[in-house]
Amino acid sequence: MSHLFNYNTITSELKKETRTLEVGLPADFSTEMIFELESLLSWCTEKIEISSILFKPTKEFFPSYINESNLSEMSPGKFQKLIHKLRKLIYSMHYLPQTIIMDYSSGCFGLGAEFLLGADIRVGMFRSTIHWNHLNLGITPMCGGTTLLGTVIGQGKAKNWVLTGKKISATEAFDSGFMGLSYQVPSEIKYLLRNIHSQSQVSRIQAKRAFLETVRATHNAFKDYDQKIGEACLTTEDFRKWSSKGMSKDAFLSPLELGKSLETNQIN
Repeated sequence: MSHLFNYNTITSELKKETRTLEVGLPADFSTEMIFELESLLSWCTEKIEISSILFKPTKEFFPSYINESNLSEMSPGKFQKLIHKLRKLIYSMHYLPQTIIMDYSSGCFGLGAEFLLGADIRVGMFRSTIHWNHLNLGITPMCGGTTLLGTVIGQGKAKNWVLTGKKISATEAFDSGFMGLSYQVPSEIKYLLRNIHSQSQVSRIQAKRAFLETVRATHNAFKDYDQKIGEACLTTEDFRKWSSKGMSKDAFLSPLELGKSLETNQIN
């Protein structure tokens, strides 16, 4: 396999048959991964000869959260900076000339679910699940989960997915319009890529721009709203208490405790 660039966390390969840039993603989000994606997507802005960009996991699962060992040592300020960069990355994908496809394979959760909102088309295995479990992780959606998600599936469904934190099956994701293809084997994605490559380049780019114009006016407001609400929640540091091994909800800071803490800080 010949890679376009020598990155440490992601892989990049150009498929000449369909003019598709395949990007392999690691298991966890990190500052280095986001930096490398920023570099790669910046390069893509002028490569209009590339028809599509396919993001897929290098392992079975799509990247979903931050490595636990890194998370336990992360301050609210550092977490906030990482989320800010991830948010900008997600929104920037809407402005790229290529059709963005994300294959979340067996499934994803948390930040990974929000990362999917940067895609034009989302695909996954027929047994895949999406878990909008941000509230169980001690965070609120900060990268489009309370804003962009509603433009994809409707505000009612978005509230249901986020506030219940339930796992969304491939069937429900497909029926909602969130998923564009539920496949049995990954090779089925090739038919989608071939069809995109056979389209008029100008027509394809203009169609994507037309879809963007319908939500462009709200993009800046969405980003600002996501940032203010989400980052205010980080002051509890509940995000540092998540563990893949499970945890009690009692570990999270209660609203009463937060209120007392804020009162004390104001007095001091």
